[in-house]
Amino acid sequence: FRARNTMKQLIEKSFEMVDVLRNQIKDKKLDHKEIRRVLPSAGLIVRAGKNNPFNQFLESNNISYKRLTVGFVANPSLGMNGRLSIEALKIDTLRLDTLFLVIRQDTARLSIRGGITNNKYNPHWAFKSSITGEIRSNDAELMLDYENEKGEKGILLGVNARPSTRNGVRLTFIPEEPIVAFRKFHFNEHNRVSIRNDFHVIADVEMLDKDNTGIRIHSLRDTTSQQTLDIEIRKIHLEEFSNLPYFPQLTGELSAEGNYKQKPDFKQIRRE
Repeated sequence: FRARNTMKQLIEKSFEMVDVLRNQIKDKKLDHKEIRRVLPSAGLIVRAGKNNPFNQFLESNNISYKRLTVGFVANPSLGMNGRLSIEALKIDTLRLDTLFLVIRQDTARLSIRGGITNNKYNPHWAFKSSITGEIRSNDAELMLDYENEKGEKGILLGVNARPSTRNGVRLTFIPEEPIVAFRKFHFNEHNRVSIRNDFHVIADVEMLDKDNTGIRIHSLRDTTSQQTLDIEIRKIHLEEFSNLPYFPQLTGELSAEGNYKQKPDFKQIRRE
């Protein structure tokens, strides 16, 4: 661990950064250039193999790894940057060949990318998966991507979040044609969910395939001033989820309907 300032100065600078970040969140707009300006200058490097007390403690709990590497640096000129990687992680009978996390910041965004890769010699599943995200000035985005050993896309699904004009957050699902359990779907034109600060939800989302299989979530206002959230699951083929890693073997078809009634003084859930 290295820092250009004393511990007292480092703590004071950290509090200043937290104050700047808190005010920007309150104003619903992030200024990454300003955040970088108040960053404390510090760096951390960790390299660990198997012969150390930390790994021995993990092994006593049936957890082990081959190599652990952490590198992190923060300063006003470079922003926040870091990388974490773990090789050959074992948890009981579970084996993950490579795990990684990368963080990068410039004057417009904070980018995050993490993932898990199992090679063809893995005794359970061979695949590669990733989570990619960006925190920008006015919105944030997160995308999940998964491919099997044949390069077939099993999951491609994400969400964009931005502050709502009604003191909450508005969610939009991406991409326009997502993939879930190797099946391609399509989002409807509106494709939005608004969640207010009081957890009142307004939604208009349809994720359906060419056979009308999928999920629908819609808000309807009735004559009693209730906001009803209707949720419908249409003909989901459960066996397709068994092709994803670590899912149990499933069979059959799932269809269900439910609604969530919202009023200022109560909320009620009904399902079928």
